[in-house]
Amino acid sequence: MDVVKGAMKNVFVAAIVTFLCATAFGRATSKGKAMTDVKMLIDRIKTEKISKDRIDHAERVADLVAKMAHERVEEQLVQNLVECLSDKEDAVRYWIAVALGHLGPQARAAIPALEDALKQVEGVHGSKTSASGIRLAIGRIKSGEADTGEETSEGQKRRETGQDGNRSKSKK
Repeated sequence: MDVVKGAMKNVFVAAIVTFLCATAFGRATSKGKAMTDVKMLIDRIKTEKISKDRIDHAERVADLVAKMAHERVEEQLVQNLVECLSDKEDAVRYWIAVALGHLGPQARAAIPALEDALKQVEGVHGSKTSASGIRLAIGRIKSGEADTGEETSEGQKRRETGQDGNRSKSKK
């Protein structure tokens, strides 16, 4: 009977170890895929001619960055995002600022570029500008508050119901 209990205990421990290893590997793999996807989307933002496509790519970047915000990200990612803040399309700048905000203090190097972008849009009149996203990003970065990913779900709900001011509900 003791032999059976010992064998059961070993099987149980092995199952737990296997589960923990698979979970850790899955996280590492999904983070690596997310990082690869973000890099690809940033390249598309920089090269795409059609504004709507650049906006869609920037929004997707914000969603992906939110999912990996609790992980350590490469400094080069922050620099690549900063480069996108100079896009001519304000909605792209909005989503890139949101992505930087998701990173919280990891994006400290982006503060000067965010402040410059904010100065550029503060004089623009209209109800929909990137200013709100930029202000939120600066606040999060300076306060040391990284995203938990909850806002991504809220953003998805707004988009699904057509309540997002930076994009239209319909996709072409």
